[in-house]
Amino acid sequence: MWFNTKAEAEAYYDNISKKWSTKWEKFGIETLATILDEEVSTIEDAYEPYLIQIGFVSRTARGRIALPEAYKHLGYNYQEHL
Repeated sequence: MWFNTKAEAEAYYDNISKKWSTKWEKFGIETLATILDEEVSTIEDAYEPYLIQIGFVSRTARGRIALPEAYKHLGYNYQEHL
């Protein structure tokens, strides 16, 4: 599934937040794929580039992280979850 609009990506990201642990635990892309019922390759090729482009996600040497803009969009304080 490719996002045609920012709204579609945000709606999909909101779906993730509803299924995400309330403890804000870190998890790998395989877990995310299971939560979303998607293939890992679909997330890496379709969703992740857009979430990076809009400033919600960053790839680091330690893995993917949610950025302050993602927390803001979801109504959470970024500093509280560090």
